[in-house]
Amino acid sequence: MVKYIVVCCARDEGRTISGLITRVLSQTIKPEAIIVVDDGSTDETGTLLQVFQQYIDQIKVITRKDRGYSALGRKEMAEVYNEGFKVIQAYPWDYVLILGADALLPPDYVERVLEHMRTEDYAIAGGLPSGEIIGKNYCSGTGRMISRSIMQQLQFQFPVNYTWEMAPIVLARTLGLKVGHFKDVPFFQARGHTRKCDYTGWGKGRKELGYGKVRLVGSCLKAILLGRNLRKGIGMAYGYFSYNPIEG
Repeated sequence: MVKYIVVCCARDEGRTISGLITRVLSQTIKPEAIIVVDDGSTDETGTLLQVFQQYIDQIKVITRKDRGYSALGRKEMAEVYNEGFKVIQAYPWDYVLILGADALLPPDYVERVLEHMRTEDYAIAGGLPSGEIIGKNYCSGTGRMISRSIMQQLQFQFPVNYTWEMAPIVLARTLGLKVGHFKDVPFFQARGHTRKCDYTGWGKGRKELGYGKVRLVGSCLKAILLGRNLRKGIGMAYGYFSYNPIEG
């Protein structure tokens, strides 16, 4: 039986965190553990997580100090996930499922994703979140499964820069391995794509990845015209053109 572990990061997600945990525990294939990193929440998130941890053995909560702002879209998010990755080696698993605190998964989500990955030989893959418009070979963000071999080569941590989210994908592609998403396995994101996220960090990440200006503009137009997200398009453009990777 294929085994997986969940790593989720949350900050001020009192409205959605209970739904996420309930949906994960309801999966047709159960996780070995659910690691939740509370990134300095100032609402009821921490209290809810402590209650879950008290009554459900599979749940482990890691609490970080409040830095005063959300890490969504920023390179600091890598540090948050890395706190969770510090403990996953103590568990048996073949894949790690990366989740944002607003992901509401259908009960057969993990089963269907893993079936695709096993039969089609994917190293990194996931379903298609609501509101996402992404290419067939692109898989980042919440809902993705990453194989243990990829995480081992990353030394069980994301690089702390604006390309942290892309690091597993870049590594897998360098090794000639398949990555992607499955349109027939959808799931819902409760908060959508606008709340709190600093999209300037996405633009900075594309600068670090070596995107040319034409490609960056194409990404911005795609976000605005297809994704109907003006804030994302403008934020990415500002981040890209204002960022000097050498200066940081």
